[in-house]
Amino acid sequence: MDYIDEYFTCDLVDESLSHVLFLRTLHATGISLKRPTSDSLRRYCKLWLPLVAQYNKNSSNENGLTPPPDIAWLWHCHRLAPYKYEQYIRETFGEEPFEADPSFSLQHEEENPSNEVPRAAVAARQLWDKLYPNEPFFLSEEDPKEVAEEAAGEKYRILCGFDLVRSTECQQAFLWQVTQPRFQDTAFLHEGVQNYYKFLKLRATTEGQRQIIVPTYQIDLMWHTHMLSSLANYNSDCRSIIGQTLHHDDSLNDRSEGSTLDISYRATEKLWHAAYGTMYAVPGGMYRGEPPKAFFDTKWSSNNKSCTGSINELSSFGELMGHWLNPSETLSDGTKGFIAAAARSKVRGINANPQETDYVFGAGSFGPGYYHIKTKDSYSIMLTRMNKMIKAKKHDLSWASCCASYNPICSAQYRMQKERVRQELDELETIQEIFQARSTADKPVGVVELPESITKDPIKKEIANKYNCDNGINWFYPTIFYTSGGGCGAIINDCGGGGCGGGGACGGGGCGGG
Repeated sequence: MDYIDEYFTCDLVDESLSHVLFLRTLHATGISLKRPTSDSLRRYCKLWLPLVAQYNKNSSNENGLTPPPDIAWLWHCHRLAPYKYEQYIRETFGEEPFEADPSFSLQHEEENPSNEVPRAAVAARQLWDKLYPNEPFFLSEEDPKEVAEEAAGEKYRILCGFDLVRSTECQQAFLWQVTQPRFQDTAFLHEGVQNYYKFLKLRATTEGQRQIIVPTYQIDLMWHTHMLSSLANYNSDCRSIIGQTLHHDDSLNDRSEGSTLDISYRATEKLWHAAYGTMYAVPGGMYRGEPPKAFFDTKWSSNNKSCTGSINELSSFGELMGHWLNPSETLSDGTKGFIAAAARSKVRGINANPQETDYVFGAGSFGPGYYHIKTKDSYSIMLTRMNKMIKAKKHDLSWASCCASYNPICSAQYRMQKERVRQELDELETIQEIFQARSTADKPVGVVELPESITKDPIKKEIANKYNCDNGINWFYPTIFYTSGGGCGAIINDCGGGGCGGGGACGGGGCGGG
């Protein structure tokens, strides 16, 4: 399906690599890890955007403009709401939406405006100094008056109904989701472009237009990259592919069972399967739980450990390597084998027991609560969920087989459905055997010896290989088994990986963008 690249104006694979590098750079500055200051909001709305408007008036300007980190982050998040961004620019400046050029760029204070610095960086500093001689180009160190001025910054927070601060909070963990090992594989990224195209086409269907559709993170990276590379091209490409612009909504982040995001993700799975005959979840490209504490350190790097699903940087993690963790244990760094469940929330839409990285939620030997993935209880809970899913899938298979045999008019359709259900059942049963092999091992980490029922069965062996990395040591486990919520695609490994809760990213609903 290489021809799909022809539908997109930019090279989404190359641009996505630049996108992630941009997010990594912002992360290292610490700007994306904290709430924007009122001064940053003012600088973005009252200084930077008017500067871009001034720059665009000169048609001979070809260098582009590279913003300082705090403004680069706000501009990035604002442009991820294309409809609201376009509305704000048109109403405020009476112009077409400003493009970021270069798309993924920022400059540091230590860089000197010399010939070694990109022209876009020099152009931004020079125009800034001309327009705002009394305003520093780079954000000044926060001072005590910042707290007092927070209320004043509120007027720059809501832009045409769009909460810019809220958006930065929602986007803060996006880097964590798109730095899983497979996102470093260009073949995986090319597959992401193909799936993004199919995602857009799914939206154009009658069923897809009736509901919110939720992307996997493999798709969401391409979606974000497409919007951020050029809004004009994004709108044009979308209209060419599906006849309209797809609105992006990052405000949906409640992954509890029965939430809008959870229900919409499950519905998207069904639509995808009906349209394309394949499972929607992509190992290594799904929600993998909330970031660990180590992520919020500017020194964090996704390369700290090999094939990691979550980086806890446990100083005493060696304690977990040699034996299964007992639910009653608490390690020297505070890691608990079991955390009791909170009382059920009485407020609709509020989950009193949200997902916790490296924990499985369910009823075990200590009652309902969170069991660390290195406990036997966690596997017992996941196997129980797996057994229920397999039972339900076998029922679906029996129904499809019966219909295929006794309804000659629709027999071809039911035979196709039967084959799809059979494939899904094979996948579930294979994962179940991997679970079982790990749960009966003498320790929770290390190479898993797979049973002959997998190694000698070509179909199951191929399925097992899809969920494995590092020669049997590390496995991608669908996170639907971690909680009662939906979704797939976390990693369990020697590094203490995990992730839990729904598998999708943000929501794609209604149309915007003109």
